[in-house]
Amino acid sequence: MGWQEKIKRVLDEKDEVDMEKQQAIFAIEEARRELSKKDDEFQLSKKDLSQQIEAHQQKIEWFRDNQKLITQDQKNQEKRLKDLEKAKEKLKAMDDL
Repeated sequence: MGWQEKIKRVLDEKDEVDMEKQQAIFAIEEARRELSKKDDEFQLSKKDLSQQIEAHQQKIEWFRDNQKLITQDQKNQEKRLKDLEKAKEKLKAMDDL
């Protein structure tokens, strides 16, 4: 094998290695784009879930506050009913005199 053939073979191998290098670079860039896309999707999903959690927490807080108001109102109504029953008994006792 002469030196010209050896040079040609080495140049062919270099071209092949360069092509493989370009394919590897392209694959890495594609993987980076895909990873970036997945990260963007994850961040949007995370933001959406955070907003949903916050909305649910606000609803829970509203329901708890509302339940407290209902309970307090119910206690007030029960007290008023007892007061009215006592007043009725007093009026009945006065009528009996």
